[in-house]
Amino acid sequence: MMRTIVISILLLLSLSSAVLTEKRSITATEEVVSRTDVEPNTMPVLAQSLSGSSEQTEHVKFLGIPLDGTIQQFQENLTANGFRFDQKTSDLLPKGMRAFLGTYAERDAMVIVLYDEEADVVYQAKAIITCQGVVNSDSVFNEINGQLQSEYGTLLSTKSIQYGHEAYGYTILSKERVVVGDIGLFVTKDENYPDVFLVQVQYTDTANLRMHERQHSEI
Repeated sequence: MMRTIVISILLLLSLSSAVLTEKRSITATEEVVSRTDVEPNTMPVLAQSLSGSSEQTEHVKFLGIPLDGTIQQFQENLTANGFRFDQKTSDLLPKGMRAFLGTYAERDAMVIVLYDEEADVVYQAKAIITCQGVVNSDSVFNEINGQLQSEYGTLLSTKSIQYGHEAYGYTILSKERVVVGDIGLFVTKDENYPDVFLVQVQYTDTANLRMHERQHSEI
């Protein structure tokens, strides 16, 4: 039953999630530069960092695994980390998506990996934790947000409202201070299941997302 609920919500959100990902990749510079709490003398450095480089050698990591390479390579790395391929759910998802079951933030989670079918390159992974009740979902959300803030800081973070709930985004920089991607944290639900909430942590690699978008724009 719970699998059916999760899949139902995921299918409803598959298109809107892609739109949100694209919007974040386009507006990352505007969001950060518009923050009022950024020190003035850091603005030129931030603007240069956010403009990025066409040569991206570093990639966003999901549980220590770079969002790069083929879906088979990524699947093997996930399996080595204790995840297992969820064939039943994967068969129900749109093309270019695979589902896995394992642990994220010390909780049972489903992980959805998105990849470009033509180039066979991974560009996004999202961990989804199913919560019963708003109190439980808020607790999980706040705990994960605290972990993200501790690891990535708040200077390049954004706050918004998505699906009627607070959402946070964290811009990820390389060692050379170039944007390599972002992490989004948000909560979703289906009105048909009022007590079920999905806390989602979405990792996106900028270079491979853009490659995926170029592939589709040329079709």
